[in-house]
Amino acid sequence: MIADTTFLIDLEREVKRRTPGRAAAFLSTLGDAPIAVSIVAAAELSEGFADSGRASAYRFLKHFTILEVDAETGWIWSRLSRQARLDGRVIGDNDLWIAASAARHARPLVTRNARDFQGLPGIVVVEY
Repeated sequence: MIADTTFLIDLEREVKRRTPGRAAAFLSTLGDAPIAVSIVAAAELSEGFADSGRASAYRFLKHFTILEVDAETGWIWSRLSRQARLDGRVIGDNDLWIAASAARHARPLVTRNARDFQGLPGIVVVEY
């Protein structure tokens, strides 16, 4: 699976507050299944940390495989963006990059905002 930024933010807040919630509950159902994140989602999560919190952000993210953007991901992004435009949908560029990473690696996308991703070709959405 690939985690969307919403999942990362929710899980990080739950860990920080030591109060399990929806993200932790979902994570507990996966057993040992690995969860990856797009570099774009990692960057979006990191935006919420001050410079002094960089080590904390990295500590949290080390539990995930970070997926870099490559040429194939870029091509898939262009197809998803084109299709969204043809469908009259407005989807943010970062969401399209995250979706392209999920399609590139043929993994379901875990999100709280399923509506943002549903109907995109090659994207399997799992809502938590």
